[in-house]
Amino acid sequence: MSNPYDTYTSPLATRNASADMLGLWSARHKFNTWRRIWLAVAEAQHELGLPVTKEQVEELRAVVNRPGGITDDEIKAAERWPTCTRWATRARRPRGSSIWG
Repeated sequence: MSNPYDTYTSPLATRNASADMLGLWSARHKFNTWRRIWLAVAEAQHELGLPVTKEQVEELRAVVNRPGGITDDEIKAAERWPTCTRWATRARRPRGSSIWG
């Protein structure tokens, strides 16, 4: 059995999507893509003189370039964040400040 973080899970996925497509929509691919975006942002911020040190950029680069990418434990930790922080985000937003009200 394959790792659940390496494939997209949906009732229709097994019969309607190729293995490559399931991999593109997997949690592991999503989080590795976000990490590459964060690295690009950190590099740009450093180049612009914002408070991001070269050491911080290199530390992030080491994580992004780590063989295998994000670990299962890191994905599990990331999955907990939306449930832990959603209340705080909604509580701080003024009523009617967005289309979700």
